[in-house]
Amino acid sequence: MLNGEHYELIQFHFHGQSEHTIDGVPHHLEAHFVHANAMGDRAVVGVMVSDGVENAFLAPFMSHLPNYTTIKEHKSSQTFNAVNFLPANRSYFTYPGSLTTPNCEENVTWLVFEHPVEASALQILRFRDLMPKNYRPQADIGPRRILHYQD
Repeated sequence: MLNGEHYELIQFHFHGQSEHTIDGVPHHLEAHFVHANAMGDRAVVGVMVSDGVENAFLAPFMSHLPNYTTIKEHKSSQTFNAVNFLPANRSYFTYPGSLTTPNCEENVTWLVFEHPVEASALQILRFRDLMPKNYRPQADIGPRRILHYQD
C-alpha cells in the first residue's frame, strides 16, 4: 500500500552498480523491486548492496542466474518473500521520478532504503559479471523534493 493505493510486485532486477547514491556514495549493487497499481503507476523500492557476509535471500538464486548476454529475463517457479531482502533499519528516501531503463516513464514513486544490505564478494561479482554497465549514470535532482523517513 502506498498513499492508500494497492501496488503489486511485478518484477525485480539488479544493477551492477547502484543508480542512487547515499551522501554521494554509490554501492556495489542496487536491487529494484518494481510495483504497479491498477492505474499503471509504479512504485520502485531500491535496496543498496554492500560487500559483507553472504546474503541468504540471494543464495538460492545464485545457481539459477541466466546468461545475461543471451537471456535477459528469468522467470522462476520458486516463491520467496521480498521483505527478506530489506535492511533491518527501514529508514528510506522517497521522491517522484522515472524508470531508469527505456522508455524511462515518469509515473514512478521511488522509495530508496538509506541503509544497505550485505552480500558476499562472490555474490556481488557474479551479478556484476552478468550485468556490466547496466546502470544509468547519476541524474541531476532538478526541482524534485526528496523526503527522508526514519525508522
